[in-house]
Amino acid sequence: MRYLLTSLLSCIGHYALCCTCILNANVKDEIDARDVVFVGKVLSNSVVDGITNKTVNLPLNFNVRQYNDTTIDIYKLKDEYRVLVTALYKGKIKSDTISIYTDYHGFNGACGFKFNIGESYIIYAYYSKVDSEKITKHKKMCVNICSRTRSASDINEIKEIEKNLRNKKKK
Repeated sequence: MRYLLTSLLSCIGHYALCCTCILNANVKDEIDARDVVFVGKVLSNSVVDGITNKTVNLPLNFNVRQYNDTTIDIYKLKDEYRVLVTALYKGKIKSDTISIYTDYHGFNGACGFKFNIGESYIIYAYYSKVDSEKITKHKKMCVNICSRTRSASDINEIKEIEKNLRNKKKK
């Protein structure tokens, strides 16, 4: 009985950290739902505090489950990726090199999208002022695993984006 209860509680706790996505939208719906759609090459990555945007220096071999530094709220950590925009399909950006924020990839089951440095992606992003239940001063461009964000090598996805945008202009 004790084993059954322990197993059940560990599943519930694990589920609380999991990301649950509603079915992936088609390209048209995803374009409509997102603020910015573009292709970009990932230049760098750092871990930042999701509220202050200050870089957080984590120890080598950082393990979130064994971390006990109370000066950092590990649940507010974000990955900040610097991305060079090579093709803009929807939205406005201030510069060709931008920051994208996603949930810190160090959590198993978190909703953060894991980008690889040096690779190009089709990115479906949204602006958010709300972060970890606090309002930040500035909007952040965000992405998560529930979007259609994917490798830019998916030529069919790019063709579908372009087709949908052409059809929108005709209307």
